[in-house]
Amino acid sequence: MNQTVELKPDPRWRNFVTNHAALRACADEWPVGQAVPDDIAEVLRVSRELFVHSYFVYEFLLTAVIWGLLALEASLRICLEVGDEVSLSKLIRRARSDGLITEAEADVLDAGRQLRNSIVHGCLLPTFTPGAAEGMLRGTHEAISDLHGRAVSKH
Repeated sequence: MNQTVELKPDPRWRNFVTNHAALRACADEWPVGQAVPDDIAEVLRVSRELFVHSYFVYEFLLTAVIWGLLALEASLRICLEVGDEVSLSKLIRRARSDGLITEAEADVLDAGRQLRNSIVHGCLLPTFTPGAAEGMLRGTHEAISDLHGRAVSKH
């Protein structure tokens, strides 16, 4: 028995975008620089897909942000050439002090770090709006692109 499931837009998107195509166009604007390694670019692609599909399955919104933060942490470890003993907070501060990310990018990334920490410590469903997710994902994509681009130019 083959059943077709009709996906319906989640009403929480109503005040952010008018349709699924508009959400796709929004995510397609986020940069992925040429210096970003293929495996990191793939994780970012998945985060964009999750964001776009959250139009129908709202819970994908937070998953998209977390996936982007995983790409961020991996990028920081690669570009700063450090192992897993250094905290994400210290990675962000060092990337800022080394000129690999801007102060504004560091602020967005620190907000993402705080969100990640709240989830890791048991807050699985924080209040999260589409606008907050879009800002964090856009900022994460920009910072990762800048981070890899600046790290390449320093070597």
